[in-house]
Amino acid sequence: MQYFDVYVKIINAKFVPMDLPVDYVYRCNGVLARYMVANGDAIHCDSSGDPQVPAWPPALVGTIADGVTVTLDYDISMLIDSQLGLTVTVDSVEATITGVAASDTNVDITLAAAITAGQNVVVDYSSALGSIRSDATTPSDAPAFNDIVASNVTA
Repeated sequence: MQYFDVYVKIINAKFVPMDLPVDYVYRCNGVLARYMVANGDAIHCDSSGDPQVPAWPPALVGTIADGVTVTLDYDISMLIDSQLGLTVTVDSVEATITGVAASDTNVDITLAAAITAGQNVVVDYSSALGSIRSDATTPSDAPAFNDIVASNVTA
């Protein structure tokens, strides 16, 4: 990883990182802080020059189906309060969800019936109804998604 000192005050415009790495080190008023650049947004410094972490939405990076569990894998630690907004279909039939839980970067969806090898598993999430969010100081809601095909690894 490369480190860069970037002296910033209040940034109101999008930051374009060009070909620089995604991980950066920022220095606001001499205070060193490590942050990431996401979706073209750079770290902001408040009026005192202290670094402020933007509330970036979590990104879904993978979906796996195995037995009675469908796991949504995000890029950061997650929280979930209820199954509202989640829909799982197995071979085009809506599955009954019996529980949900978050563990680190995973959101696990438990189904009433086991998935078998070769079945097509699709997940939808409505952020307007759901409660999936990042486990951060300033939580961000997970964005909605439709027709995400889970990798069925059921043996």
